[in-house]
Amino acid sequence: MAKNLASFTVEQETIEDARSAVTLLSGMHRIDSHHIFLLGEGLGGYLGPRIAAPDSQIAGLILMGAYARPLEDVFLDQVRFRIGSTPSPTVAELEALAAAQQEKRQIEDPALSPGMTVRLAGAPVPAAYLLDLRDYSPTRVAATLKIPILILQGEREAQSPSADWEHWRTSLRDRTNITFKSYPALNQSFLPVAQKPSATESRHIPENVIADFSLWIQRHSGAAGRLAR
Repeated sequence: MAKNLASFTVEQETIEDARSAVTLLSGMHRIDSHHIFLLGEGLGGYLGPRIAAPDSQIAGLILMGAYARPLEDVFLDQVRFRIGSTPSPTVAELEALAAAQQEKRQIEDPALSPGMTVRLAGAPVPAAYLLDLRDYSPTRVAATLKIPILILQGEREAQSPSADWEHWRTSLRDRTNITFKSYPALNQSFLPVAQKPSATESRHIPENVIADFSLWIQRHSGAAGRLAR
């Protein structure tokens, strides 16, 4: 990464690793190579359709709390949501909002070119990373896929409004290979929202969420019948 930072994109960050993992699994004799499913959360869900599009080894996708819009829009909305949830914004919160707005302007600037560096969510990012994503639409790519896709969303105390969730549902509502499911009692990390969470509390994704996507995988892989026997 350090040697190729100027040309660094999601290909090197995420996509190559995900496809290599699928290839590795497909060569294991105890793995059914025809029924390998990919699960991605947040950014991983955002990139899921792009990972699966050219990879015929991926039998299905599970997208959990997946972004559906450009990253600069997602992160700006997260800042706006945090500020909107407090009675009166602090100076630091207003400065964070101004910084996120400036980041969005820089990322969308037509003059942005490889070799430059911009900031995203406060961190320096190579321009190549964001230019690579400029024309990427996860919903548009997902609409071209024939494999089954399960899209999940937690509704409570999300980091940002449900714009991404609604965008997924609106863009893909007519696709018969796509299933949507939301969880009103869970947050965007698919965790129960505790009234007074303890600093030492161990929190886990509830069993019913795991059961939901496990059964979905079984339905789409023929595993249900084999398990029943």
